[in-house]
Amino acid sequence: MSLQPPSDAVRSALATDAWDAAFALIERYDAEVRAAFESKANRPSLAEAAQLFNAHQALVTELSAARDHVAAQLRQFQRDKRGVQAYLGSGT
Repeated sequence: MSLQPPSDAVRSALATDAWDAAFALIERYDAEVRAAFESKANRPSLAEAAQLFNAHQALVTELSAARDHVAAQLRQFQRDKRGVQAYLGSGT
């Protein structure tokens, strides 16, 4: 079984702000995994499923960290924007 999360491709897509491409990669991967587990003929073994789960968890952890980083940057941007607006509104 060759089901592996498209981690490198997703990283590359996100690095170039190709969010739609990253989402499409994840959607396609999700469909492949679901099909494999629903298939009686191609169902992964327990060892393969465990390996797949670990690889999937690593990707999810990485994406969660990236999301948290972007959220922190957005909060900082919003604070900076409020600071600039306060400065400009003060007439200084």
